[in-house]
Amino acid sequence: MRIHKHRDLLRPGSACFFLDVDGTLLEFGPTPDAVGVHAELLQLLVDVAAACDGALALISGRSLPQLDALVISAHASMLPRRFTAHT
Repeated sequence: MRIHKHRDLLRPGSACFFLDVDGTLLEFGPTPDAVGVHAELLQLLVDVAAACDGALALISGRSLPQLDALVISAHASMLPRRFTAHT
C-alpha cells in the first residue's frame, strides 16, 4: 500500500503511530540478527512518518544499538533524520 493515496487523512498533528517491530512489522527469525528490513517497508515507514509530521515510533524489546543496526544502518540514506529514543 502506498501512503500517497491516503496522505490527506494524515494531517500533521492529527495522528501518531506506535508500531511494534519484531513479530509485527518483521517476522520472527531463528535469531534476532537473522531478520532484516526490506527497502519497501522502510520506504513505507518514511512515507508514514513524513505524512504525520514525524509522529512515528518503533517499539521493540531490542536495545537501541540493535534497533539502529537493524533499521538505520541498513538504509541510512532513506531516513530523513534520526529520532530521539527514550529507554
